[in-house]
Amino acid sequence: MATIKATLNLASSTLFPIPVNFTEVVTETVNGNHSSFNTNVLAAAASNVVLYGPSAAPGSGVLYFYFKAASTNVGTIDIEIVQGASTVSAVRLYPGDIAFFPVDASATTTVRADNNDVSNAATLQYFYGERG
Repeated sequence: MATIKATLNLASSTLFPIPVNFTEVVTETVNGNHSSFNTNVLAAAASNVVLYGPSAAPGSGVLYFYFKAASTNVGTIDIEIVQGASTVSAVRLYPGDIAFFPVDASATTTVRADNNDVSNAATLQYFYGERG
């Protein structure tokens, strides 16, 4: 099993009304049963399946996801989570944005990336790994 460490640092001395400065570090264990690291180029106005789960994730049923939209992208990318007949638009990534979050994949789960730019391709880097 491998470990991943996610670090979130929020700092602003000009945030209204109260300045903020904090760091959170989370270390999680992931196994290699259900994992992938890729960079995809999404065609203009295209939808791309990041994860297709014909059945629930084995083991813990929790998948950690990391997404990064290239700073050179022109438009936004929506990340959608589909479980059964339910679709949730979980994240909208603007150029240069990142996201790291867990997904309950104890049921059949599909994760899609939708390029909202009708004229330009978009690059998306992603990782997912099952909680160990």
